Amino acid sequence: MSSAALVPWEKTLFHYEPSVPLAIAFIILFAITGAIQAVQTWKWKTHFMWTIAIGCLLESVGFAVRIKAKSIAQTEPRNNTMYSAQFTFIVIAPIFFAAGVYILLSRIVGLLGEHFSPINHRRIAQIFVGGDISAFTVQIIGSLMILIPKGNQAMLDAGLKVLIAGLAIQVVTIFVYILVALVVFSRARNIKGRWHLLMWCNILCSVLILFRNVFRVAEFWGGFDSRIATTEALVYALDAGLMFVLAVVFIIAHPAYMLKKDDAPEETKETAELDPKA
Repeated sequence: MSSAALVPWEKTLFHYEPSVPLAIAFIILFAITGAIQAVQTWKWKTHFMWTIAIGCLLESVGFAVRIKAKSIAQTEPRNNTMYSAQFTFIVIAPIFFAAGVYILLSRIVGLLGEHFSPINHRRIAQIFVGGDISAFTVQIIGSLMILIPKGNQAMLDAGLKVLIAGLAIQVVTIFVYILVALVVFSRARNIKGRWHLLMWCNILCSVLILFRNVFRVAEFWGGFDSRIATTEALVYALDAGLMFVLAVVFIIAHPAYMLKKDDAPEETKETAELDPKA
């Protein structure tokens, strides 16, 4: 098709020209980290960490679809299928990262002792992963509302509001989770062992997820044509970039070799029944 048939980038659904080199870079980065996570999870049988590998996979797919969406954006500006698809993969991927973080705290409390947590370790997984599933369901509904009706602006706007609601659930869930994790860390601070480093990593990754969710809520609140939504660098710095850091952190500090009871020092075993209020 001739260049005369191309619409200006600001008239496309992106509202700017997406960077293919950046998309390719993050496809590769998430593919590598996802593969490493998958190998570690399979090797050490830490099945709950499959969520991190799945999150990396969704990120890679999302940025691959983003490249395809760019290729048709100027010639088919009313075709929102590929745009919505890449958007959905990238927005939903962090839900799987969060699930891994939640289940990890459950495992840490199971190792240290129930009395160090305000919530039973099995309940931690049920409550926070349940919140994640709720957010996932709401965001899927919002994504479908954006994906299905081509050129229907009213439906696009409604889908955007539903996505905001799903992200708001994520923000509240991860914020409460961080408070619970800090309580556990404070109560169990006298227990020595490698779990300290893992807990710090877990809290760090939780904060990364919180920042990412707050960014997305701010982005969607202003609409697809807002200043935040049309600044591509923010997507890579405050969403994909933060999630990549999270994936790398859990490669370096993998729970498989950070939560072994047999490797805990003797004083850890002796102080395992410390009064949580001490």
